[in-house]
Amino acid sequence: MKKSLIPAIAIPLVIVGYVTVMGTTGACRICEGIVNTVTGREGSDVLTVARTTGPESSPSPSTAPLDTSTLEPLLRVPVGTLDGGETTLAQFAGKPMVIEVWATWCGPCRTVRKLFNTHMDELSEVATVIGMSVDQGGPRVVENYLRTSPSPGIHEFMATEDFRRMVAAHARAGTIPQIVYVAPNGRIVDVENAIPNPTFMIAMLRNLGQGDSLDG
Repeated sequence: MKKSLIPAIAIPLVIVGYVTVMGTTGACRICEGIVNTVTGREGSDVLTVARTTGPESSPSPSTAPLDTSTLEPLLRVPVGTLDGGETTLAQFAGKPMVIEVWATWCGPCRTVRKLFNTHMDELSEVATVIGMSVDQGGPRVVENYLRTSPSPGIHEFMATEDFRRMVAAHARAGTIPQIVYVAPNGRIVDVENAIPNPTFMIAMLRNLGQGDSLDG
């Protein structure tokens, strides 16, 4: 049991170490932005703009219909709804997303859910939080689980084969939970096969919010 915990602990530490080294040396612009966000430094021009631009200077949201043909494929593939229907993630375009690919029977997935619940206020400020269930029992299994273990703030869906294939192309392993980081235009930035570090996760999503736009 102890051996099985080693990868879950070691992988996040390696990621944090990599980001810290690359960010503090300036070798990776995204890493530098994440380090600046976590440490509160004002070094990154992108993050400085984010901190100094108030609500009054934010552009008004467009009322034009969304052209889904310009979105990345992840936002256009069908996913299941808990009422048995189908939809896409295009409705969440324009803001970073963090997607947990999970199942009700998965212990580590439940740990991720608790982490999301604890940090939901911070997460919802910088990203849309999505749960993508791979339960073979279908939506009813997920609904029954959520009745006793609710996760307010998480948009719940059922994974389709198309969705799983798309995520698998970016994942380092096929195990769950999978934490999928998605840019505002639907670009998959990374897939993490471990319980995430909340500080890193929030900084990553905040930085993505200042990157890819709907215009590419």
